[in-house]
Amino acid sequence: MGGVVSSLVQKADSEYTILVQQHKSYERIIRNVMLRMIAVSDGKLSSRRVPLSELEYSEPANIQVQEVIQRFCEVGLLVRGQNNEGQAYVELADDALLQGWQKLLEWKQKNHESLILQRRLTPAAMEWKKHPKAKYLWNADPCLDLLRQILNSDHNWLNQVETEFV
Repeated sequence: MGGVVSSLVQKADSEYTILVQQHKSYERIIRNVMLRMIAVSDGKLSSRRVPLSELEYSEPANIQVQEVIQRFCEVGLLVRGQNNEGQAYVELADDALLQGWQKLLEWKQKNHESLILQRRLTPAAMEWKKHPKAKYLWNADPCLDLLRQILNSDHNWLNQVETEFV
């Protein structure tokens, strides 16, 4: 089992390094994509299937996101699938990455509060996108000011729908 974890971690570190050497912006892109793959509940990590629609960003970031997904799938770090409704998703190929990839653990630690906010924002934004006439806006939500700050920061993790929603 230790060999599997070690192999996955080495692949993850290698792909990360290769992409970041191509362009520094991949640091943020890879972090944002990988953080969407995890769920935190009662302090415990678990993987989550991420609908591909949740991984659509504005250009030029979207090109890099798709590159990360493609490369990580090719080396066996991520897998694609479809749920029962035919919705395409991507997820971690193995939960060993959750426990063994130090970068992912560090990102989770540094972005814990953002992860909680993201898990609350994403479903609301997706529902708003499906029913734009409905009143799903967060006008009175105190998180809206924080989301606006995130939107205008260098640490923006919002996808295309979340950006439109905010």
